[in-house]
Amino acid sequence: MNGVGPAMLEVSDTTRDTRGVWETPAKHRPGKSAWLGPVALLLALGSWATPLAGPAMALAATIAGAVSIATRRQFRIDWTAIAGIVTGLGQLLFALILFTMETSGL
Repeated sequence: MNGVGPAMLEVSDTTRDTRGVWETPAKHRPGKSAWLGPVALLLALGSWATPLAGPAMALAATIAGAVSIATRRQFRIDWTAIAGIVTGLGQLLFALILFTMETSGL
């Protein structure tokens, strides 16, 4: 196949930056924990679509994103983990504002 194929793609997509951090795309990372970033993003987006379970899903998204970042330090931070954390925290802040308004009678 003249050096063309999935194995060659993984090698060419993987480099190290000046600090020695792997610049590997999330889909090529080993292990099941590589899916924590995309799961965090899906949970965070789903939290906005489900009003009753929204805060619980947002909390789960924030935790999954934080675990993804904390446990995979040898890799570059996954943008889906960051997006999941930010979106989940936005949902939690929104739920807190609504709860505060409801309890204060506004």
